[in-house]
Order: sequence, then C-alpha cells, then structure tokens
Amino acid sequence: MIALQRPASFFLVALGSGLLSSSSWEAHGFIVKTAEQSQPPMPFQWPIVGTLPDFFARGGVDRLRDIYGEMYFEYGPVFAMSPMNDFQLILADPYVFDTVIRREGKIPIGGAAEGVTFQEYYKENNITKGIESMGNTEEWREWRKELEPDMYARWAEYLPMIADTAKDISKVAGYEITEQKSIPFIDFLSRASFDMFNSVLYGTAQPRATDSRTASDVDIEFVDRTIEAFDLTGQMIVNPLERVFETDTYSKFKVNMDWIFGRGAVVADEYVEGLRSEQKQQQQQQEEGIDGSESKCPVSAITKNMPLVERLFNRGEYTMDDIRNFSGPMQMAGVDTTTYVMSWLYLNLATNPT
Repeated sequence: MIALQRPASFFLVALGSGLLSSSSWEAHGFIVKTAEQSQPPMPFQWPIVGTLPDFFARGGVDRLRDIYGEMYFEYGPVFAMSPMNDFQLILADPYVFDTVIRREGKIPIGGAAEGVTFQEYYKENNITKGIESMGNTEEWREWRKELEPDMYARWAEYLPMIADTAKDISKVAGYEITEQKSIPFIDFLSRASFDMFNSVLYGTAQPRATDSRTASDVDIEFVDRTIEAFDLTGQMIVNPLERVFETDTYSKFKVNMDWIFGRGAVVADEYVEGLRSEQKQQQQQQEEGIDGSESKCPVSAITKNMPLVERLFNRGEYTMDDIRNFSGPMQMAGVDTTTYVMSWLYLNLATNPT
C-alpha cells in the first residue's frame, strides 16, 4: 500500500490486483459486495492504454491531487484506474483501507511490488535479493525470513546506536541550520536519516553527512543522488509513459542507482576487509595465548549492539555480492521514508509547542 501524494494525502492507493477477492468490505458505513460487482467503479478502459485518456482529459500529472478529488466525488470512496492497463485500486476512506489491510493475512500484498523502476533495475542487473525484497507472498516471506535473526528480531539492540548518532546530530543541528544557514532544514533531515541508517549498518561512531566540518563529499553526494532517485521514481509512478517510452527520466534514475550501488559496494568491501583483519588478529592472539588469558572467540556476533552488516558477515550465509547489493539500498532506504516521518514530527512540534 502506498500513498502517491507526498507529503500526505487522504487518497491511499492499493496497487495490484487480487484485493477484490474477499466477499465484502464493510467499514464506516460503506459496503462493496464483490460478488455483485466484478470491479470497482472506474473510467472507461480502452485497449492497451486503459484509462489513460481519461487521466489526461482531466488534466494529467499536474492535476493529480485534484483528479483524485474529482473521482472521489464521482465514484465514491473506492474506485479504480488502469493507466496502460496497470490496475490500481484507490481507497479514499481510511476505514476501508484498514479493513483491506486486516484481510490480507500475514503475508502482505503491498505496493513495493509495484515499484517498477526498482524492479526493472534489479532485474537488469540480476540483483536477486533486491527482486525478492520487492516481491509478494512466498518470495517476500523467504527474503524476510533470511533477515529476521539479524535485523528484525534484534531491533532493540540497534536503538543505542541510533540514539548515540541522533545525540551527535543534535549537537550540530543549531550550527548547521541556524548559525551557518548553509543547508535547508529538509536537506539536513535527509542527511540525518542517512547517518542514523549508517549507524545500524556499520556502527558509525560519528555523523558522516550532517556535520559539514567533517562530512565527506561522497557521503553528501550519496544523499543527494538518493533524493533524486526517489523523486524520479515518483515521477514515473504518476506518469507511466516516462517508463514505457524509457524517457530521459528513467535514464537518469538508472545513472543514480548505478552510482548508489557502486558506492554501497565500496563501503561494504572496506568494512568487511576490516572485519577480516580483526578476526585474523584475534585468531593470532588465540594461537599465541597472549598474556595467558582465555582466547577470544573470533565470531564477534555473540556480542550485543553489533552493526547489521557485521552480523550478516559473521553468519556466513551471505556472499560478498549479497552484502554489497544489500549495502546501497539500505543506506538509501531511510533518506526518503525516515526524512518524511521526521518532517511531520518537527512540523507538529513547531505548530504545537505546548
């Protein structure tokens, strides 16, 4: 499930078919009986282009928010669109949206699989784990199961790393935003999200992008390219023709993704090389029995508060290609999502100071 309007919209969009299989949806006084209605109300579907002519007749991408409003009053709180015959179910009532979520079961049918720009990039570059992460049903479940022991089950152990990084970010926020005024607040939040995600992945001791006095150009470029990649993705989601005809927008997206994956691979290689050197040193200490003390276990994954990439490396079930391909997307993941969450947080704090 995704929302096409950012930063917020009441029009929540469930992409993909299969959501009409339940016998009925009943919420907030609205009922859709799918036994009597094979599909929700929607504009006329033409061959090949689907409802795209209606979409452009209403004003196209520039009037997207208004179009949803018009269709809500025309069709009701549940309606559909099908640009290029890509079925999209729009749920304009949060109560109905909640009902659909609760009926999906333990394995979600979500909008991630409809992130076609990422899907196509992963397929073109044969990034198997990336493809699995954006799948549905069993494929997605198996991907999630692999990461469960080191990522989701240990969420509490990553909190101290995030908290330490957030504390350091807070120390430089006033200098960067108020004194220097060298960066817009929203961009500072994007860099802060990048730093916090890096603390989980690599246990970075200090902010890498938020403090301009110590930040590296390559880390700032990583954040900027990530922002651009997500913006380009949004353009292609709301305007499918950008992708269908492989316009310059899609080419720019791939250029940014190539750079992001390349940088992620470099960071992963450097980090893993450091882990290997550390394990080699520990093994030497064990063999030499330094100071007569008990030998240290070279598998440091038994300790707490360990960065995620170190856990994956120590488990020995991921190849270096897997770790490299995992690094870039995870570094970029929070730059978009976490940034917007924090934006709403600070907006509410600013407008409700008491």
